[in-house]
Amino acid sequence: MAQEIAERVQHVLAQIEAIRPGEGVKLMAVTKMRTREEALAAVAAGAQLIGENKVQEAKDKWHEKPPVPLHLIGHLQTNKVKYTIDLFDSVDSIDSEKVAEALNQRVTDRLAVILIWSCLCVRWRTAQSRRQYLPRYAQQRGSRQ
Repeated sequence: MAQEIAERVQHVLAQIEAIRPGEGVKLMAVTKMRTREEALAAVAAGAQLIGENKVQEAKDKWHEKPPVPLHLIGHLQTNKVKYTIDLFDSVDSIDSEKVAEALNQRVTDRLAVILIWSCLCVRWRTAQSRRQYLPRYAQQRGSRQ
């Protein structure tokens, strides 16, 4: 399995270099439902970042910090913020003010975050955001939703 992962990572890195030579594009190994060993094989082959979709899965998998930055790329629930601060180097999926405030209250050091700004040109990320923003938009547009 490690050999297959290494071949795939090397193939993707070669494609990145061919398309964007010398531009510093980093490869993130998304390890949802993969083992720690598989993730480390991807890193050994050249992946520069690890992406996890779920806080609980990452917590179970990464009791020791990985050798590259660990990013949360999935939806973050407020009740999982307490685990997020020490576990991840970056949260790439802040999609509500409530979660942003919860993170802000707990962060004592620097934590990279990416805010998701909902607009009508993208699909709604969660049912909650759809319920929260659609009625307001419908009212502004004078239509019923």
